[in-house]
Amino acid sequence: SEIQDVGWLDKSTKISWASSKSMGPFAPRDFVTRSHYRILRDGSLLLSTMSEAGLPCTEFREQGSNPEEYVRMDVVLGGYLFQSTDDGSKTRFQMVSLCNPGGALDSTVGAMISSMLCATGPVKFISALRRLSVGAES
Repeated sequence: SEIQDVGWLDKSTKISWASSKSMGPFAPRDFVTRSHYRILRDGSLLLSTMSEAGLPCTEFREQGSNPEEYVRMDVVLGGYLFQSTDDGSKTRFQMVSLCNPGGALDSTVGAMISSMLCATGPVKFISALRRLSVGAES
């Protein structure tokens, strides 16, 4: 997996190009997203993200590890909310994600695989966040 900043639109909004590895017979994906960060009144951090239509980002794609194979993925909506709890000793994390992976995954078998990934992906994501946070404490 790779990620590169394309540029900042303002102090809290940036455009990024990212890619993911291939999974089994399915080609690797790449996506261009607009991410907006905002601190809410209660101090929570809100991150929203969605695909940035119209930016091919071919220069990043060509530098990626699979430049000829990428299938463009559409991030319809992503939302992440980080809220401090227990006087700041813990963080509540909420996530919403809606994506269209495109390519061969736009099929009946692809939909079944996507559903399986939706069931396991968030658990793996949270586990990775937990490992990162434990590493940050040491």
